[in-house]
Amino acid sequence: MLNEAKSRKEPDTWLMPRVSPELNSLWYFVVSLWRNLQEDENALSPEDAYWLGAIDEIQGSTYPCNRLAVERIEAQNEKAESGQLDPKAGQHE
Repeated sequence: MLNEAKSRKEPDTWLMPRVSPELNSLWYFVVSLWRNLQEDENALSPEDAYWLGAIDEIQGSTYPCNRLAVERIEAQNEKAESGQLDPKAGQHE
């Protein structure tokens, strides 16, 4: 177990010094953007809010939505378990 823990830390000790400056710059940008958006009246369109990650879905849009994808997969699994759907249906060869 101790060797496994050490092997997990090795990539971190190599990666963090190399990536940290870039991640700090990105994090600073994200925090600055959101702070500015929270000041005064900064109207975002629903599409802009979606692509910035402020909201997960837009009602009535065709943008991808994680909730709908999960619900679709769950419905397919339920049908497959009840025998109404061939579990291999929809798989590409």
